[in-house]
Amino acid sequence: DAAVLTVLVRPDLTADFEASLAQVGKALQASKTAGRKRQAAGWKVFKGTQPFGGNIPYVVSLDPVMYRIEYDPMRLIQETFPSDVDAVFAKYRAAFVGQAIARLTHRVQLGTGDQEKK
Repeated sequence: DAAVLTVLVRPDLTADFEASLAQVGKALQASKTAGRKRQAAGWKVFKGTQPFGGNIPYVVSLDPVMYRIEYDPMRLIQETFPSDVDAVFAKYRAAFVGQAIARLTHRVQLGTGDQEKK
């Protein structure tokens, strides 16, 4: 149904990381591939307010996850802006420390104790 990624970013390179995400958003909006605008609408990024292990955490929410659709940020940029991908990737890679991914498969309705399973 959904996925959540936690990405750790070097604190001095958050602007570069955010610029690379902005380029992903532009690529999704400009893409001629079917479903990219819908994919962009379900992609949300939240910046942590406190460092974690000396790095800045970002939480990426993908809801809904579209199956058999590319989510790799650099591949998405390559698809629409191939001449930009090397420069964007260099900044992204320099800022990136690590990530964790959690796939979410069912919802718990708060207040009712009921679960919705798919």
